[in-house]
Amino acid sequence: MRNHSLKFGGVFHYFTLDENSTNNPSYYIDSSAHCGNGSPADCSTADGTFEQNWANFLLGNVNTFTEAQYPIHYLISQKEFEFFGQDEWRIRHNLTLDYGLRYSLFQSPHSTNNLLSTFDPNLYSAALAPAVQGGIGGIDVTSGSAGYYVNPVDASQLTGLIQAGHNSPWGQALAPTQKNAIAPRIGFAWDPRGDGKTSIRGGFGIFYGTNSLDNHEYSQATNPTFSPQNAFYLNTNLTNPTGPPAGPNTTLTPPVIYGPNSRAWKPPYTEQFNLDVQHQITRSTMLDIGYFGNLGRHLMGVVDINMPRPLQFQNISGYCAYYLNTYGEPCFFHAFDYQALNQVRPYQGYDAINLFSSVYTSSYNGLQAQLQKQFTNNSQIVLNYTWSHDLTDASENFRGAQNTYNLKGDWGNSVFDRRHLFSGSYVYFLPLQGPQQGFAGHMLGGWELSGVVYLTSGKHYDPSVSSCREDFAGLGLCGNTWSGDRPDQIADPNIGAPNTINEWFNTAAFIIPGCTVTDPKCHPTDPPLRPGNAHRGTILGPSDKRWDASIFKNIKISERFTTQFRAEFFNVLNRTNFAQGFPVSSISTSRTSGLFGQVFNARDPRNIQFALKLIF
Repeated sequence: MRNHSLKFGGVFHYFTLDENSTNNPSYYIDSSAHCGNGSPADCSTADGTFEQNWANFLLGNVNTFTEAQYPIHYLISQKEFEFFGQDEWRIRHNLTLDYGLRYSLFQSPHSTNNLLSTFDPNLYSAALAPAVQGGIGGIDVTSGSAGYYVNPVDASQLTGLIQAGHNSPWGQALAPTQKNAIAPRIGFAWDPRGDGKTSIRGGFGIFYGTNSLDNHEYSQATNPTFSPQNAFYLNTNLTNPTGPPAGPNTTLTPPVIYGPNSRAWKPPYTEQFNLDVQHQITRSTMLDIGYFGNLGRHLMGVVDINMPRPLQFQNISGYCAYYLNTYGEPCFFHAFDYQALNQVRPYQGYDAINLFSSVYTSSYNGLQAQLQKQFTNNSQIVLNYTWSHDLTDASENFRGAQNTYNLKGDWGNSVFDRRHLFSGSYVYFLPLQGPQQGFAGHMLGGWELSGVVYLTSGKHYDPSVSSCREDFAGLGLCGNTWSGDRPDQIADPNIGAPNTINEWFNTAAFIIPGCTVTDPKCHPTDPPLRPGNAHRGTILGPSDKRWDASIFKNIKISERFTTQFRAEFFNVLNRTNFAQGFPVSSISTSRTSGLFGQVFNARDPRNIQFALKLIF
């Protein structure tokens, strides 16, 4: 078609995952001599001693032995179909418009052998949920029975639990297939003067992706549906563990569930947009400046949908009265009582329900600039600079929000956020590049210098605390949830920061809620009934500054053969760049840790390598 260039196409992918779960046995060796009828007279003197414990170890006598009857065979498949159409319309000689549409159909993963399971809140019936013990007055601290089942329960039959190929509403899948992934895209290129020296480009597009298959298989071996029953033996030997099993496949402990969230499972997508201006300043100099944005939607992360609502623990009969009458304390939740929270969870009969859910978002905005300068003899310099800001409420799949009922409370700097990035590269051929003739020509000609300079600001780190230190609002953060809590922030940790390996940031900026600057890790007697108020990503990590350089010497032996001697220097100045691990592991950011604020490691020091190449 005149002035139009049409394209149509499609893509088909078929993925399959075929692997076994681990099946590692566990055992416990104690120091019991197992004295009884027929034992030596001095048996009791050995009972409970280190020597007896060592003897049990050498003989393989174990107190308990546990092993799954067989490993789970994960067999998961997924099909993806995509179709697109686009048109490149040359409106004028200096203006081109591209527009198109893409449709994506990402089939929900299928458990081909019907073993995967998850929890579906729409199929849960409170009337069918098993009773949970309240203990004496709602909680029995001495016996610890609160929050367990009143009677043994076959957890595989719990209401709301679904299994692929059995009672799942989607057959062999655990979530519906979304069919509305329509992605429009448009872009333009314009030369305003028509002289080929200036180009203005812009565009917008929606880009769909697919969720990882491992979100379906993760921790499935712990779900109580059709997972293999554990073989559990008492007082046996590792040579041939046998004995009476512990009993039928029932339990008094409400299970923890993992799996995809059937009601919040959508393909993630990004909205990408940009506007860029490129201008040729001179015949050898080019400047490029642009704005780039990226908005992430329906991003994957973990949500504990069975987290108790804040302060719901106060509805546990007798809980507040027990601590008031016994210890004279006001009513706040004590983190180690998390088992008792099973009485007030939204879905009674379960502990934490950690589901992979497409509910998180992200926002990236950046200014990018590049300057290129070409010199004679193919030498050049390229300078790049980016200012950007990346915000999110979940940086990766295996993250849970501090408070399920306030996901935006986790909104903050992403661990990927690097506010400033600069890189400069150069290639310089020494001017003596003429024909390599004679001794002088071979010695002075053929030299090449190149290198890269990196200057980047630090990553952002999340402040945290031990989940068993606070949880005053009773969210169950000390238990089996994937959610974690943060401290209170009372100052900017980066202003006046020491930036030493013993204290990288201002540690006094964080306190346990209810504590003071002078005693930031106290055990408050009347703490605020809320999680910590510190935002994610408020700690700025170490910057990275590095210069890598190389020197090449090319020696022409003949028309066919050239040798190249290479000397390469990494981190030429031997600068100490403290490591910036992922996920943020090189700095202690836990307020309750004795290492709080310390830097653990550094990147590689100067590294030099030499090489000789024969080119023909």
